[in-house]
Amino acid sequence: MSEWANFRASFGKIPSGWSARGGQTHSAYVTDTLSPDWNPSGSSSGSAVGVSAGFSPLALGTETDGSIIMPASYAALYAIKPAVGKVPTDGVIPVGPSMDSVGVMGKSAWDIAITLGVMTGEEGRYLDAIYAGVEGLRIGILREAGFWDGGGLDLQIVNESLDALQKLETLGAVVVDPVYMPPA
Repeated sequence: MSEWANFRASFGKIPSGWSARGGQTHSAYVTDTLSPDWNPSGSSSGSAVGVSAGFSPLALGTETDGSIIMPASYAALYAIKPAVGKVPTDGVIPVGPSMDSVGVMGKSAWDIAITLGVMTGEEGRYLDAIYAGVEGLRIGILREAGFWDGGGLDLQIVNESLDALQKLETLGAVVVDPVYMPPA
């Protein structure tokens, strides 16, 4: 984990996954610290690395902005950040109360669906969604200027994401592309 969600560090000076107690968390898959891919990414990186290394089948994390999703993606895990307020945040040190959420990461969508159901008191709801498939699911693609087209992401990630969207569409999902988000 990154101490205080890495908000006490001057940005760029302390890598994600560092704590005074345990030192630097290392990816279970990228062990070369000279590699540009070594950073486990995000304040819940210790949880993600622990699951990917086999210490636990799943883990909880807190997210304000990418702290569950990013380390899970770097650790080859499934993860979900529930909508703010969906899961109680008792005991969570708030960084941004209007954005903080407790979520789960694990090695299978089934594991996180079961866990999220228990956490929200809606056992079965998320498993039902897995078994229902994607027919009728609406997926919106936010095309922020520069994100998809200006080097914000690795080209391989962009292409694989767009391929996945095409596959979801052939399975019956409704892809809305682009989605416009008016400024707040």
